Amino acid sequence: MKSISQIAFRIRRVFKSWIYKLQKMFKFQKKTPFHQIIGATLLNVDSSKATYCGLNKSGPTISTYQFGFKMDKGYMSVENPFTLTIQEKNFHSSNLEIFDVLRSLTGSRVEQAWFEREEINIIFDRAHLRISLKDKDFMSPEAGNFAANDNSTFIVFTGED
Repeated sequence: MKSISQIAFRIRRVFKSWIYKLQKMFKFQKKTPFHQIIGATLLNVDSSKATYCGLNKSGPTISTYQFGFKMDKGYMSVENPFTLTIQEKNFHSSNLEIFDVLRSLTGSRVEQAWFEREEINIIFDRAHLRISLKDKDFMSPEAGNFAANDNSTFIVFTGED
């Protein structure tokens, strides 16, 4: 039979293991700054259709629309669903008028930007853009990406830890 101290030791060890797993699971709940675009000015917005297929070109293909954000610091492509909030009005990326609303932001400056576990937040001087990183919202292999103009940085938004 085990002594009380042995049982207590095992309980502490299990408890520490749970705490470690919880800390690891929630490590992205804090804000991780997206320094590369803070201070950038939005120059243009475009959209296109992307199609992904297997390496041997057989099997299913995935088609999705992507939105491109040309900034003075680089180019950001977004393929996952997003929500844009302007003056307390929300526009979802599936909304038919989203392209015109996005283009109205031309000239806006990025004041804050950060990553969280389930979304990317970009706050312009006139709007708040929230890009989903939830597993259920992935429309393609990546949620989007950012490439700096000077080729010093290329970030792929995958939502993985």
